[in-house]
Order: sequence, then structure tokens, then C-alpha cells
Amino acid sequence: MKYSLLIFSLLASLLLWSSCSRKRAAVTEVPAEVAQVQEESAAPISIMNPTGVRKPPAADTPVVEEPAGKPEPPKPPAPFVQVSLRKTACYGKCPVYELKIYSNGKATYTGKANVERLGNYEALFTAEKMLQLEARAAAINYFDLSENYPSSKIGIPDLPNTISYLKIGEREKQIFNNHDAPAALLEFEQFVESLVETLAWKQVEQKQ
Repeated sequence: MKYSLLIFSLLASLLLWSSCSRKRAAVTEVPAEVAQVQEESAAPISIMNPTGVRKPPAADTPVVEEPAGKPEPPKPPAPFVQVSLRKTACYGKCPVYELKIYSNGKATYTGKANVERLGNYEALFTAEKMLQLEARAAAINYFDLSENYPSSKIGIPDLPNTISYLKIGEREKQIFNNHDAPAALLEFEQFVESLVETLAWKQVEQKQ
């Protein structure tokens, strides 16, 4: 009788233990899909990640924002007059014209009276000719000459005036010649006039 009760108690204990184990497994068992999501979203909590939410990894290449607009290239400097020669009228048939030679090689000629070319003309003044002109100006020390001839600035009204201008680098000068100018200046003016005759002039319409 004692053995029967003992065996019955053991069987009852085994049944009760088996029932409790199945209940615990049912409570703790998590579907595989849910477990995978929990594992991927879980992250250790730290000062840098207080929420414990795993953030997606940052991109390897930094994002560079395109500028709103590309900067415009610098504009080239505007051409300026390097050499000019102007002759005024006189009491008689003196040639009246104006010559301008620009830094970009453009030459303009305006014939006003007693010249073969009347009107407006344009031509190309080469760098070689400019070097010749600068060399001639250096030979006569153009920048050291007086600005007015005669130095008293009292000219003879019946004589023509020749106004020359030269700019080389940072130096520039204009010389007003009515009379009593040195021979070196007269030769320089004639040299500029001779260069004018070697250019291939093309007549252009006057801009309004």
C-alpha cells in the first residue's frame, strides 16, 4: 500500500512538472520573425546612443552640395589707347586727322581735311610695329621731354598743332607741339606718320 502511494505521488509530481514546463515554454517562446526584428533593432544603450535604437550606418561618401551658380570667369581688361597722334588745322591746307592705336592691336584713323583718307578707318597694328615705336620713343627719351612746345605755351595761331600721346606700362605722357620743338620730337612724329602709311586701312561707317 505504501509503495502504491509513493508511486502515485511520483507520477503526479511528474505530470505537474511537465505541465508547468509546457506553460513556461509557451510564455517565453517568440516567433522566429519577431526575434529577428528584435535582434536587428536592438543596440546597446550608451552615452552616444541613449535610446538603444540602432541607427542605419552613415554613407561612406560625404554629401557635397552643388553651388547655386558657377562663378563667372574674370573679364579681360578693356583695351586702352597706347599711342595717339592728332594734327589740327592751320592757315592753309594742312592735313587734319587723328590716329589712335589701342593695346589690343586695333588702330583707328579719322581723316578730317586735306588727307587722302577722309572719314573713319580701322586697321591692325602688329606687336612688331609697336615694339619699333616704343624703341624709337625710348631712343629720344620721350617721357623726359617737355609737355609743351614752346615752353611758354604761347603758340602761333596760323601754325598747325601736333598732339602726341604715349603710354608704356605705368608711364604716360602727352606732348603739345606748336613750334620750337626739338628735332628728336619732330622725327618721332614723322616716324609715327610713316607707320600709318604701312597699315592696311579699311573704311568703316561712323557710329552714331
